[in-house]
Amino acid sequence: MLEELAQDILDIGVNAASAQAGRIAIRVTEDTSADRLSILVADNGKGMSEELQQRVLNGFATTKSGHSKPVGLGIALLRQAADLCDGRFRLCSREGRGTLVAVSMVRSHIDRPPMGDLAAAIMALCSTEHGMQVRFEHRCDNRSFVFDSAEILPRNNGMVSAPKLIEIDELLREKERGLLEVTHRVGC
Repeated sequence: MLEELAQDILDIGVNAASAQAGRIAIRVTEDTSADRLSILVADNGKGMSEELQQRVLNGFATTKSGHSKPVGLGIALLRQAADLCDGRFRLCSREGRGTLVAVSMVRSHIDRPPMGDLAAAIMALCSTEHGMQVRFEHRCDNRSFVFDSAEILPRNNGMVSAPKLIEIDELLREKERGLLEVTHRVGC
């Protein structure tokens, strides 16, 4: 497993960008009363054939050229985390339409990887050369926030300026901090 769930999300997002996704939606939901953590990642990229889906589920699969060895572990590792943490996993992909990855697991499970740096993962996805729109929602019980790169990102030939990336990073960290400060007080 990658060390953090945010790294798995980033890996899936980078693969979506490589699959020509114009947009990606990521939702992280923490429900403390049900002791569940859910992650949903959906894109409108080129999708995967049944054969490629099976390879991806086994890990180390890629469609990217230039790799001497297969890579791409995010989907397989999220599935492994779900299996280890009494969870569920779903992969749905249609060629020409996109891919959806959904995972849920016991939030307090001893084997659950830490969430990690979601702000850094989302900022990295915003900076891909592909110019992919990123929508990120983080919910914890009755609190949430939404970030949509389309609302704040002017693009210059598909690239995002360094000052804008710093602004995104600061905004995401502030929102995450605000969500976590409140939710830690109430048990999140």
